[in-house]
Amino acid sequence: MISSQEKPDDALRPGRLWTLGITLFLLGFLPLGLGLGGIQLWHDNEYRKRARTQSQRLILLPAPRGNILDRHGRLIVGNRPCCNIVADLSGMQDEIRAEREQLVRRHLIIKRLTDPDAALGKKQSGEISGIAIRNVLQRYLDKTNRLFGRNDVVDVKAVTYHAGQRLRRALPFTLVSDISENELAKFVENFPPNAPVRISFESVRTYPHGTMAAHILGYLRQDRSPASTEKLPDTDEAGNSSAEMLAEFLEQPDGARRAGTLKKYNGLRPAATGLEYRFDKDILQGTPGYEFWTVRPNYYLYEKISEAAPRQGNHLVTALDLDLQLAAEKSLARRVPGHDAAVVVLDVKTGEVLAMASAPTFDPALAGNSEYYEEITESGKNVWVNRAAAGLYAPGSTFKPITAIAAMRTGVVTPYETIDCGQFIELGNRKYREHDGRAYGDVDIPRMLEISCNVYCYKVALLIGQHAGIRALTDEINRFGLDAKSEIEIGSIAGIAASPEYKRKTGRGGWSLGDSVQTAIGQGFTLTTPLNLACFYASLARNETHTIPTLLRKPENDKKRVNHGGEPIGLSQEQYTALQSGLRRCAENGTGRMVAGTYDGGALFNHDPSLRPAPLHDLNIAVKTGTAQKELPNGKMSHIAWIGAFAPAYDPRVAICVMVDEGDDADRELAGGKTAGPIANDVLAEWKRIYFRDTPLPDF
Repeated sequence: MISSQEKPDDALRPGRLWTLGITLFLLGFLPLGLGLGGIQLWHDNEYRKRARTQSQRLILLPAPRGNILDRHGRLIVGNRPCCNIVADLSGMQDEIRAEREQLVRRHLIIKRLTDPDAALGKKQSGEISGIAIRNVLQRYLDKTNRLFGRNDVVDVKAVTYHAGQRLRRALPFTLVSDISENELAKFVENFPPNAPVRISFESVRTYPHGTMAAHILGYLRQDRSPASTEKLPDTDEAGNSSAEMLAEFLEQPDGARRAGTLKKYNGLRPAATGLEYRFDKDILQGTPGYEFWTVRPNYYLYEKISEAAPRQGNHLVTALDLDLQLAAEKSLARRVPGHDAAVVVLDVKTGEVLAMASAPTFDPALAGNSEYYEEITESGKNVWVNRAAAGLYAPGSTFKPITAIAAMRTGVVTPYETIDCGQFIELGNRKYREHDGRAYGDVDIPRMLEISCNVYCYKVALLIGQHAGIRALTDEINRFGLDAKSEIEIGSIAGIAASPEYKRKTGRGGWSLGDSVQTAIGQGFTLTTPLNLACFYASLARNETHTIPTLLRKPENDKKRVNHGGEPIGLSQEQYTALQSGLRRCAENGTGRMVAGTYDGGALFNHDPSLRPAPLHDLNIAVKTGTAQKELPNGKMSHIAWIGAFAPAYDPRVAICVMVDEGDDADRELAGGKTAGPIANDVLAEWKRIYFRDTPLPDF
């Protein structure tokens, strides 16, 4: 028998069991409790932000763009309200659910006729969901079809994509785009305000003058979908999360108008080309508004928390003159339909572009549409090139003032020194002929410019080469920037200056005397743009070497001398006067008579007397015509017709360049005087009407 004193000391007693249990409980659950407490106390804000990001959506509303105006404040590009019928899928959930259940039942009934155990697969389930949404939308669309007399059908693929993107399904789905006022009235009468289909307004770019100045204005890509948080990155540059960015945005007063917060996420209707692109962010793009919503777990909208309206962008005032631009484009369409052509008109003093036309052209209202792009592409016409700023052509005889300048600056001739000019010169076994086959006899610089004498330029080029080297002629091309990119805001391409280095670089061998004489008449390797040639004639008018063109109106330049960054041409007064005189004589009695209207074209316009040039002899125009040649793949020679001019000759205010490319229509035989001359006459007549309407012409 064991006594009580002999019982084991480690026997478990009830008290010890309780102590052990409590200890184990605390050891097991205390860390969990502390963790949960820490989450609640120390990470509360973080998790609240996460929950807010998951349950709320910020929808950005595109802002109307600023208008584009001409120099007188007249509208060139604006906006119009576009009225769409949109469907709020959030408000159709009950209808969509019922439609889906009915479709599933039908599907399973049909399948179980052959397979009693058939079930609905994941892919089939998704397809049925898309069809259910489409069917519901189509019922609403059928009602509008009956009202409007349409036969519109909902695109299943578009609906499936829209509903399948969780960040897009919160946005309205467009059922009918751009309805008329009459259709709007019928919709309002037949649909209650709380219907899940409603009216949505957006701002659409409008071009009241159609295709006018399309290459200058540019166009917008057609993306009219509102943005949402899918436009926001996970973090910004400072490392803030989407939730923090949304919170910061909403806490700011008048937040939708804070360009710094939203503009970098506003990729709506991005500008593609032209002024629309160049001044998109700085001026034209407005500040988007917003709608802030809570969303259901399936990401459909639930309740709007706050909103702010978008604000329109600033207006852009261009240097263009609307009337002059229309006159240039109308003249190209009437006189040389179907040809590649360009017109550039500059203010001589400021370099402001008063008009810039390029043909063929396009409709900027449709240019962002892929179907329109494909249609143009299939037509074979390259309408997208701005031939004024990005078309390279041999300048022909409009280059001859540069040859005259090089000859006088190198001292190989004096202004009124004559050179005997026959019908051609002979180099080796090749004859380089006069443009019209005539022998002009004694010719000086003014006479050369008047009659556009090739043989004079041939002989002068050879003299320059002997006394100063052909680089002296190339240097003048460089000085006047015919081979450079212009500094115009919408961009341009560089030309090419003929030189021995260029010929070797392109693998065409060494320089020859034939290259020199070809360069002197604007043929051979030299290529330039109509914009650069217009800048040359503006520079020549000011007796300087450089002109900076601009598409922006700068009133402050009207009362001061603009520094274009060039230098004086470097001619004596006698030499410069001889140059002016030759260009004036070209307009009065020479190849440029149709520009000044001193020759009405004779029988050339008997078929349409309205095309006869207007008399502009009182405008004192200084002109040089040009006709360059290029060989076509079929061996025929095609022509490029040019005009370079400024007016009034002794108080220059405007410079103009016209280029018409004959292209494959080589049988027409274009020429500078008879083809480009009447176009320049049309434009200068309009310029005279606008700028001397109430002011008498200077008397020289």
